[in-house]
Amino acid sequence: MKLTLEQNGVRVTIECEGDGQTGDQMAQFCREALLAQGYHWNTITDAMPTEEDVVEQIQEALEVQKNEDFLGKEVDSTPEVFDTTP
Repeated sequence: MKLTLEQNGVRVTIECEGDGQTGDQMAQFCREALLAQGYHWNTITDAMPTEEDVVEQIQEALEVQKNEDFLGKEVDSTPEVFDTTP
């Protein structure tokens, strides 16, 4: 596999053996080529988040949803009565 990015007269090439790269691997190669071209990491990950970033974003969204669900529930203010007789 060979990936080449040429911009402003600067050519960056990433090569590896074989052609069976995953989508995640190809995305990482693209991130690395952009870094080599001088792009800032924050702008790259904003446009192409890493797998870890995506997992973190999903976890945060699930936590927010969980909190919203909890806040939206009506709370029964009547105390529970437990029978303590033997």
